[in-house]
Amino acid sequence: VRTIPSEGRIIALITESNIDEVLAQGCWTPVIRTSLEVNDQAALSAELISADGSHFNVLEHGKVIGEVKWNMTGQHSVANALATIAAAQHVGVTIEQACKALSNFGGVKRHMEHWERCVASKSMMTLPIIQLQLKPHWTAHVSV
Repeated sequence: VRTIPSEGRIIALITESNIDEVLAQGCWTPVIRTSLEVNDQAALSAELISADGSHFNVLEHGKVIGEVKWNMTGQHSVANALATIAAAQHVGVTIEQACKALSNFGGVKRHMEHWERCVASKSMMTLPIIQLQLKPHWTAHVSV
């Protein structure tokens, strides 16, 4: 994390205690914590309306700001949505705009088919950690 510039952001679930150990070793980048449950300590959290994650409210420091209703399911999808919203917010997209854009997101073709193959073959799926470096001259464009 020491290679992430100070104008970047580290976005992590508040329940991931392992990241706390890493951050304690030295971090000069602002950290945005998210939560899959209503949590005033998190910058962004989700309040599930549907247990499968297909419909949820997005809260900023405990206050409902937006709503996502989409075709995606699972806690991992909700966690990814919160991280996406936090990254978008960093480049000037409002939470409301990000929620509207996510509600129109149809998913990635064949994503779930791949997951089913992984589960069927009993292989472990490891998600890569993606580092997003934003340059000051970059501009975010969101169509909603």
